[in-house]
Amino acid sequence: MEVTDIFIITKRFHTAEEFEKYVTDVAMRSNITYLDAVLEFCERNSVDISACPNLISKKLKNKMKAEAERLRLIK
Repeated sequence: MEVTDIFIITKRFHTAEEFEKYVTDVAMRSNITYLDAVLEFCERNSVDISACPNLISKKLKNKMKAEAERLRLIK
């Protein structure tokens, strides 16, 4: 059986809300951005970042967008 990135993610997080909570906790605890927290998860678990979009909830997207605007990464 081939273990895919999606399998690794969904085995740990059953919903987008669980992933959002994890990302928020890591970002706050480590004083890093939400995007960096997602990237850190991917690096630590050898997961391709392209496997994550389905787990990024609308709430997390909004947090990431607001953060990017505040940091002037986007308008």
